[in-house]
Amino acid sequence: MEMYELVEHLETMETASIEPNDIYYYELCQIAINCFRILGQTELQLYTDILSYGIGDETISIIAEEIPSVREELLTVQNLQILYEKLRLMKLEGKVYEVLDEFFNANLYRTL
Repeated sequence: MEMYELVEHLETMETASIEPNDIYYYELCQIAINCFRILGQTELQLYTDILSYGIGDETISIIAEEIPSVREELLTVQNLQILYEKLRLMKLEGKVYEVLDEFFNANLYRTL
């Protein structure tokens, strides 16, 4: 089967799904893994060209929220950790407002 035939065949299978206990599950996972590896895309290319069409924002959000190792890589979570540390240091100095204002401006592009 040629590559274009495989793509066409997969596109016609609108309601098909494969369960983890299916005989071809492992092979299909290996195909997906190798396709991502071969494409060698940047994170943005991977999202814009594939993930936004294939799985959508809600799934990506759930992955980021539910998998601790992924969640820790989120810039917002890293910024929250920095904010927490700064606030703990400045709690007694009365500079909490300034730190919060700087944080919201940097992450939400808004000031308090």
